Amino acid sequence: QSRILLRDSICYLKKRACLPTVLLGLALLDASTLHANPLANPGFESGAQGRVSDWVWFGNAYREPVNARNGAHALKLFGNWSGPWNTSFVLQNLPASPGQHWTVSGHAKHVAGDTLQGGNYSLLKVSWFDGPDGTGNMIQPLPGTGALFGDYPGVESPPVDSGSAPDLWHRLSLSAIAPQGTVSAQVLVIFVQPADQAGAAWFDDLEAEVVPAGQYGQFTYRVVEGAIEITDYPETE
Repeated sequence: QSRILLRDSICYLKKRACLPTVLLGLALLDASTLHANPLANPGFESGAQGRVSDWVWFGNAYREPVNARNGAHALKLFGNWSGPWNTSFVLQNLPASPGQHWTVSGHAKHVAGDTLQGGNYSLLKVSWFDGPDGTGNMIQPLPGTGALFGDYPGVESPPVDSGSAPDLWHRLSLSAIAPQGTVSAQVLVIFVQPADQAGAAWFDDLEAEVVPAGQYGQFTYRVVEGAIEITDYPETE
């Protein structure tokens, strides 16, 4: 059973309304299960001939034995020099369902001697599909931070770009709720080259966290060092 941490106390301090049912339900959960990373090979350690295992790749996306944050390998992406707004990327398709709360994060950088030039940038993205394994139709995201609508919809993290300090790892993160009709989620690491300009982006230590839809009603929680911490709860009269 999991230890439980509360922001204030087990009862509302102001309203004195106790939460025995919710706490009991949370206590019976294994926090490590809630926090399990569904991504395979998230540190890009596995692969062969410069390509990463468990990820579908396109363009200039390579597993390299240098510039790793942890382990021995990192992912390197750069442009294809094939015209305006070309992309290189890796992706994984994962099962998903409406109402799930997804958080995708990872660490990115560019390095001195090969810094991102001009409008080049790289980021994390999640897209929703109404078929399994990234098949069927793409679904427009719910409105929110990073939401991108149109022909290639999804939710994007802030980027690493020419304005990012070089030789430092920058943590990128996005948060999204799977919309109605979702059957699968596609997690991507994308490099965008708007024009023929130089520079590469490096990624390591990716993580996805999926919280089941509506499992705890209006209660907001997070997993901290193996324990469930309630960070917000509804007011009562």
